[in-house]
Amino acid sequence: MDLDLVLVDINLSDGSGLDVARCAHGRGVPVLLVTGTCPQEAQVFAAGCLTKPYPQKDLLSAIDAIGAVIGGAKLPRRLPSGFNLFRTAA
Repeated sequence: MDLDLVLVDINLSDGSGLDVARCAHGRGVPVLLVTGTCPQEAQVFAAGCLTKPYPQKDLLSAIDAIGAVIGGAKLPRRLPSGFNLFRTAA
């Protein structure tokens, strides 16, 4: 199955979302972390980080922004509050 994006929280009940993110990144799959506090090292393996809590529209906008960067399209004028985009070039 092809994956376009992995959306993962850092604190999972059965392990670390950071391990999931590193694995996805290693396989060339972009990662959007959703968490209360985004760790500094996330910039190495995540395309972006969205701070919880967030409204659904912010999640969708963050996904769209990552998709735009990966696809080489123009970024939206306004990014959601609490969203950090790490990957700025495809």
